[in-house]
Amino acid sequence: MSQRFFFKLFAIAWTTIMLTMVFLPLVAAFFTFKEGTWKYGYTFLEINWKSNILVSLGIGMSLAVWNAFEFEGHRTVDMSQYLKPAQRYHFKTSAPVSKDELKESIESNVIRKGWTIRRWNDSGAEIFRRNFFMKDVVKITMIPSGLEISSRPRWRIMLVDMARNLSNIEDVSKRLKHLK
Repeated sequence: MSQRFFFKLFAIAWTTIMLTMVFLPLVAAFFTFKEGTWKYGYTFLEINWKSNILVSLGIGMSLAVWNAFEFEGHRTVDMSQYLKPAQRYHFKTSAPVSKDELKESIESNVIRKGWTIRRWNDSGAEIFRRNFFMKDVVKITMIPSGLEISSRPRWRIMLVDMARNLSNIEDVSKRLKHLK
């Protein structure tokens, strides 16, 4: 067994634990109100915790494994960014990119339906990408060796993103390939 396999296994287990901890209060509240135990004077500590933990663990493990499968579909992922919702990529160019050249390239190649420019600054752009019900923040920043492309969910509390931000980075880097 390789070290990479154990790292992935640990990352999936850690994500499962975090998601289980997030879903446990929600599942406990659902079962409490569904069974009506609060009507009969049961306290919060007298709830059947075994079924709550089992259902929370099932939800957490399902989401964590689904997230891992989505990341496995992208062979370019670096192990330091495996299963993380915020992704960062350094895009090297042969010559420094000017602000005007970057602005024209972003407006003509990157921006399309669902993508809106939030703001421009001296070092790059911040772009919103709208998904079904969420937004991702994609930042393109000029650095001395080229460009830095980062993508994260708008809400930093998100634990899983189903490799959506990695797809954003791959899409933007493919569309800015002509700057190399």
